[in-house]
Amino acid sequence: MQIKPRWIINHAIHGRATIIPSSIRYFRNRKHPYGWELGFQAALELADGSRAKATFSALGTSRNAAMANALPR
Repeated sequence: MQIKPRWIINHAIHGRATIIPSSIRYFRNRKHPYGWELGFQAALELADGSRAKATFSALGTSRNAAMANALPR
């Protein structure tokens, strides 16, 4: 059994939080004239242990670049 990685981000409202990858739900995942358009909602695990939902979206030259642009680091 493989342990899935957790992504640590700096969210504007919640501060330092961890994205739970299994909670990601895509509402936009398609090619765009500028490359790739990505939009998703995910659950965040906050520093105090509680959970919140957040929405992320971005454009990128590839799908990986769009994911990197969507996540606030």
